[in-house]
Amino acid sequence: MVGRLRGGWLPGVLIFAAVVRIIWFAKDTTELSPDGLAYLNLAREIRGVPLPADWDPAAWLPRNNQGAKPPGYPLFLNLVFWLAGHGPSPQAVVERLEARGVDAWHLGFIRMEENLRAVQAAQHVLGLLATWLAYATVLRWTGRPWLAAVTAGAAVGLRPSWVAMFEPTILTEALAGTLLLACVWSMTLADQKLGWGWALLASGLGGASVFVRPALIMVPPSVILGVLWMDRRRWLARASLLCLPPVLLIGGLVVSNGITYGYWGLSGSAGLNLTSHFRSHPEAFDDLRIRKLAQEFRDDRGVGIRIVHVLVTHHGLSLPEASALLARQSLGAAFRHPGVYLGSALGGFGEFWSSTEVLLVGREGGLLSRLPRPLWRGYLAVYGLAGGVGLLALLLNAPRAMRVSIGMVLVSAIAISLNARGENIRYAFPFQALLLISAAVLLDRALRRWEPGRP
Repeated sequence: MVGRLRGGWLPGVLIFAAVVRIIWFAKDTTELSPDGLAYLNLAREIRGVPLPADWDPAAWLPRNNQGAKPPGYPLFLNLVFWLAGHGPSPQAVVERLEARGVDAWHLGFIRMEENLRAVQAAQHVLGLLATWLAYATVLRWTGRPWLAAVTAGAAVGLRPSWVAMFEPTILTEALAGTLLLACVWSMTLADQKLGWGWALLASGLGGASVFVRPALIMVPPSVILGVLWMDRRRWLARASLLCLPPVLLIGGLVVSNGITYGYWGLSGSAGLNLTSHFRSHPEAFDDLRIRKLAQEFRDDRGVGIRIVHVLVTHHGLSLPEASALLARQSLGAAFRHPGVYLGSALGGFGEFWSSTEVLLVGREGGLLSRLPRPLWRGYLAVYGLAGGVGLLALLLNAPRAMRVSIGMVLVSAIAISLNARGENIRYAFPFQALLLISAAVLLDRALRRWEPGRP
């Protein structure tokens, strides 16, 4: 391994990735969405700031969270704020956010003790770490430093959705994507018999990914089953040990939500995601109140949160109560109208495989929208094709850890599509690097057919 690293491929791709990030960081591109404001609210609650229970119109959630978001990413935010000395955000960031309508409640904290530029810098560092993880994994699977470097650059290091979209934005995607790559890297080391501790680490990283982003709920069981499949010795004792980290993390979150908010689940907003399957069919709901609201908001992609807003602010329900009501209504609608539900889920499954850069094209003045249309369409097609090729790992004689990771992507795509429709491209982002590095391994297998002397 050391000899291969001396070839300069790893330093080269990391230098390129770092230069791109330095340039992007210098453009002062820190972004803050409603989801980001909700995570900041929870970070404040974790720091002990007393928060009112009123509705936050900027975050589109109650200020005191009520179990809507998991604490993993807010803990990361507080770590960055602590490392930055709880200093303020630069005035330019504050003025830009103020011009975009961020209210005085949030600006007060951002002006005083929340350095959002430090968060962007930390997430750019995560991007570099993810680049290294992608390189190290492909190198382990192929033994080709040049292929590992090209793949790491394409999958993470120079990819616009990492550099220009999610790393500068106060959202979970960069952290979740890095955790997922670290999980697959640890599985790879476990598969190559470098110690049982790597399997345990992979399980812990899988649990941590759910603690950051509940949409990754299928990652821990996929890792546990995959590791047991790769090494069947003393499987019962190993299964018990592997289950421990995710059970402690995920189970602890469920118990905390249950005791605090009366909601025994990962996210108090789960029900509103199910509602998205019936956005075009409000008649599917049998509760007249929900049906009327669904009809009113049927043209809004965020129909679920719009309905929850009315239920919380006008009907006196808590967020978990409103979400549970929507979950019951959506499940009932799915049983009564299975064709509508399955058709929507199938559409969401198709969206899952689209390149996240599609979202950049739609941005005004966005990175890809500046390119000629045939060029960015070709770019998206190449990424989509590479991801599709990566799925073939399940059918070929690929490394076992690689097949486990692709199986994890597939079952996650199914689970996410059954639960939600509308933001499936975003939900897919943490998995997309895995598809690209798998495609690289299949390219390596093809090259070996032309190199008879190579094992």
